[in-house]
Amino acid sequence: MRTNTKQTVFSLEIFPPKPDADKSVIYSTLDGLADIEPDFISVTYGAGGGGNGSETLKIVSDIKHNYGFDSMAHLPCIGLTKAQAADILDRLEENSIDKEGYTIFPSFRKKGSL
Repeated sequence: MRTNTKQTVFSLEIFPPKPDADKSVIYSTLDGLADIEPDFISVTYGAGGGGNGSETLKIVSDIKHNYGFDSMAHLPCIGLTKAQAADILDRLEENSIDKEGYTIFPSFRKKGSL
C-alpha cells in the first residue's frame, strides 16, 4: 500500500455478496464510489458465508488491478488452521496483493487454529 502523506486517511470496507446474490452490485457500488478516491478499500475475507473466500480474493484483486485503488483483505482467521491461512496468503500474493495488503486477526479458540 502506498504511504499517505495526508493527515486523514479515508478508507472503505466491502463485504462480499452472499454466494447466491448478484455480484454486479459490488462492482456498480465501486463504480459509484470511485470519484471519492479512498486511500484504500478493504474486503472482509469470507464475509457473507458459504465459503465466500474465493470471491473475496477476486474482489480484492479487481479493486487493485481494475479500479487502481490500494486494496487489502481483512482476514479474521476464526476457525482457520495455519495451513489454511497460509494458503489464503499465497493466493493473495499470486494476485499481487503484497504483505501490506492484508490484516490478520488470529483466533485462539480452537487448538490448531491461528
